[in-house]
Amino acid sequence: MEKKSLVNRACKAIVALSVKAATKEANSACSFWSYQSKEPDAVKKLRKF
Repeated sequence: MEKKSLVNRACKAIVALSVKAATKEANSACSFWSYQSKEPDAVKKLRKF
């Protein structure tokens, strides 16, 4: 039971981190390390401007 809880919390943390990273990348210009030629439509919806 405790292992499932730990795995569930880890998965939620990974999802939250990936959403934050996608939001940051959608709101910034192309950078050298994380260049992406075309953004998916789901990432474009995360833009704040």
